[in-house]
Amino acid sequence: MEADERRQFRAELDAAYFLLYGVARDDVEYILSTFPAASQADDETPLYADEGSVLAAYDRLGGVEG
Repeated sequence: MEADERRQFRAELDAAYFLLYGVARDDVEYILSTFPAASQADDETPLYADEGSVLAAYDRLGGVEG
């Protein structure tokens, strides 16, 4: 699995967990902002999804269009 695919899959998993536990989008933004790896994810940190990808997946999986 490529690094980009891994990051996207991780973003979708993170979003799914937030939705499963009923975490509101505003709270997801705050939670992600407290993790430096989420706000600084790049090619050097392929294990972490970036904040924007998690929020996009959250919106997509939660049925929010934006």
